[in-house]
Amino acid sequence: MVASLYAHVDNTDERRVIDLDNVPVHKRALWKPVVFVGKDATFNPATQVKVGPVTTVTPTEVVDTWTVRNKTQEELAATDVELSSRIDDAIANVTGKVLFKMANSIRTLQGQAPFTPAQFRDWFKAQQ
Repeated sequence: MVASLYAHVDNTDERRVIDLDNVPVHKRALWKPVVFVGKDATFNPATQVKVGPVTTVTPTEVVDTWTVRNKTQEELAATDVELSSRIDDAIANVTGKVLFKMANSIRTLQGQAPFTPAQFRDWFKAQQ
């Protein structure tokens, strides 16, 4: 027999890759093969969520089941807010870099020493 993943029927969290031929005969009934259903299901993370596993013990096996469901309106709104926040952060980062370069270019043309990043940050905060 080949080694496979088995779960202990009294505690399905206990899983082992075992060869049942190496388990004493009187203990073999305590170990059942684990079957995965939906674990590799494809889904669109923008609009769907994969949930699971839900573990079910049958007379012959332990079944771990994953399901795919559509996101709720609240989850979709949270995703939109998170994405919008990331976009805003990226724009602010690029804008800050451009302003830093422009400010230093102007300072150089005016014969002043360029800002260090810390000096620019302090100066920028003071402008608000």
